[in-house]
Amino acid sequence: MPLLSRQALYDLVWKEPVRTVAASLGLSDVGLKKHCVAANIPVPDRGYWAKLNAGKPVVHVSLPQRAPGKAAFIQIGAPARHWPYDPAAELAEPLPEAPTFEEPLEDVHGRIIKQVGKVPRVRDLSSPTAVVRKLIEADTKRRIKYQASSFGWDPPLFDSPFEQRRLRVLDALASGLSRQGAKMDVTGKTGRDLRVKIGDQWLAFSLDHPTAKPDRWGEHQVQAGPVGPLKFELKPRWDEDVPRRVWADEEGSKLEDQLTEIVAAALLTGEAEYRNLARSQHAWAIQRRAQNEAEIIKRRTEAEKQERERLEREAQERRDLLFSQAHAWRTAMDIRGFVSAVLEQSALDGSGSHKDWSDWALSEADRLDPVKQDVLRAPEGF
Repeated sequence: MPLLSRQALYDLVWKEPVRTVAASLGLSDVGLKKHCVAANIPVPDRGYWAKLNAGKPVVHVSLPQRAPGKAAFIQIGAPARHWPYDPAAELAEPLPEAPTFEEPLEDVHGRIIKQVGKVPRVRDLSSPTAVVRKLIEADTKRRIKYQASSFGWDPPLFDSPFEQRRLRVLDALASGLSRQGAKMDVTGKTGRDLRVKIGDQWLAFSLDHPTAKPDRWGEHQVQAGPVGPLKFELKPRWDEDVPRRVWADEEGSKLEDQLTEIVAAALLTGEAEYRNLARSQHAWAIQRRAQNEAEIIKRRTEAEKQERERLEREAQERRDLLFSQAHAWRTAMDIRGFVSAVLEQSALDGSGSHKDWSDWALSEADRLDPVKQDVLRAPEGF
């Protein structure tokens, strides 16, 4: 199935009705529309083609810019799979285009800053986002069980001023990122396993006390006590092209004052992640192509070697057959000569008849003689 750029798919759905384009790609119109929605590609409204054919005015929607972290190409259907491994079939597939990004990351950053606007701080947790609400609800259940038990062993986790502030900052970031189409994921009992999906890229990050470290089991624990400093850190797979990764409370500037910059940086990092991934995948495709070419040469060389060995075996088999037939013929001729000599000598000295013996000996010679037995044949290849 084809791999299409956003521009190419946009051109297709605005050139012909979606149903026609979908059929040419082996999809349903619903399936094609899902691809377009995922790639932020507008499609003509219902009735667009009827109005166009009737000469009525229609609205042609321009293709929006690619969102940060979103792929520039859309895989229609499942990619080609060659199993068992077939290097020739893989080489027959066209090499993907080298990724090019005309808009520098600095320009992307400026566009993102304008797009994000101002991310407001969260004053209380009365209307939290879904990810923070999940943590609060789990903590509420713990609190009820803990208060109802005389030997509670699982106290609530987020009652301290530090944790309450951390949840408010996390809630503000989740809200700000959500408005930009990003999806935050918070897992773990203490809410320390954090990542956000920017476009198609998952990006890990942390939000905790600057000195926080995992325990010996690799778990991060909650912080008790009063409000303390907070540090936010992005954790991209590639540090290159990422201008800044860490934000923390500073003199005269709390982390809450840096929310807009953090959200914009997360979006920009998602875009940088996608660009690095696209370059890496293209480099891998080139490397894979070289591996396939080397494998084809290796297989061809091995096949040629096996063919040479086969021809040599056949030649040796023909030689062995020739030698064995010549040896059998010579033995037969020796027997005949020997019988002749015995009979001649017997006639001279009158030692008696040796007819029975000579008949037997000559029949043995005929049995050995490949010419007499009509087994002398030209081997294959002659």
